[in-house]
Amino acid sequence: MKFDIIVVGGGLVGYSFVLDLAQKKPNFTIGILEHKEFEVIKNNNLDSRIYAISPDNIRYLESLGLEIDQSRIGTIKKMDVFGDQNGNIIFDNKIAKQLFLAKTIEYSNLQNTLNQKLKTIANISFIYDDLKEIKYKDNDIVLIGSKGSYIAKLVVGADGANSFIRQNSIFEVDEVSYQECGVVANFECQYYHNNTAYQWFTPRGVLAYLPLPNNQISIVWATNEYQKLIGLNGEEFALEVEAMGASKLGKLKLITQAQVFPLRLYMLKKIYANKIALIGDAAHTIHPLAGQGVNLGFTDARILARILSKCESYQVGDSVILSKYNNLRVSEIRLMQLTCHSLYRLFGFKNQLLKKVRNNGLNFVNLFSSVKKYLINAT
Repeated sequence: MKFDIIVVGGGLVGYSFVLDLAQKKPNFTIGILEHKEFEVIKNNNLDSRIYAISPDNIRYLESLGLEIDQSRIGTIKKMDVFGDQNGNIIFDNKIAKQLFLAKTIEYSNLQNTLNQKLKTIANISFIYDDLKEIKYKDNDIVLIGSKGSYIAKLVVGADGANSFIRQNSIFEVDEVSYQECGVVANFECQYYHNNTAYQWFTPRGVLAYLPLPNNQISIVWATNEYQKLIGLNGEEFALEVEAMGASKLGKLKLITQAQVFPLRLYMLKKIYANKIALIGDAAHTIHPLAGQGVNLGFTDARILARILSKCESYQVGDSVILSKYNNLRVSEIRLMQLTCHSLYRLFGFKNQLLKKVRNNGLNFVNLFSSVKKYLINAT
């Protein structure tokens, strides 16, 4: 099977890239290679995997012609951030001069919508196989799976943090393990969240509340206590989250099972190699304290699709083309990674003087709308 481009991995970022490029270049043949067919979720239960998507990327997704179920989308109009010693900074959409700071969307809701849209596009093929090897032949790249071989002029790795494509190609990766996991779950709240996201930097980790429809929230708790937390029953876990959030939203009721994912920082010197480009978590991971992982990925997808849309099919694997993508992305990715990593490290220090300085810093920045607007737009 031969294609102009094969995208390995069918997550939100990979699907968005394929949809974008296929619409721009209907003459390109594009394959999506995944382990198995995506399972459409038909029940009404909330997905524990919730993403806070920026206004720019909401507009991007809308530009692809997606009709997302709006009844399941939450809105963040304000964010209230607390330090570990009376520090506080508040961001809101009025300062940013936006209708909202972010929209909160379930993975399954958006993935279902993307999957349905992709299956209406003629120049897209779905391949289900387990990859075993990557080879090169003449001017093409060959992916060898357990069921067959697949040839392309360009392979785009969108296969997540444990990317097969990245691990089996020549990429230099600096890795930092935070020795923590992110714990995610959804809750019903006693008090109305008023479309406000909350975040606490504490000695027990960083906890965020993200507003969802119907007075529900999703939480992300980055902590080294994850084993203890997932061992609790639902009521006990709710009490822990409620206490960490200073009962800001009153009593909480757990409505989805907690899930856990490891926190690692992957920093790549280049996000392309010979006839390979990486996007999303395959190209970079980041601490979740700013909620920017998927937003960086969508920007990867948008920029790579834009660059390739100006090429002929024989050019897509050219190193000059791919280096242009790399140059447009690496500096922004690295800045966001280092910003989040530095914040994480800053609030991890136990020194009392540093505690005072960082919390006073939050309060000082909170006085200046122009600085807060800059910080919002930077993310």
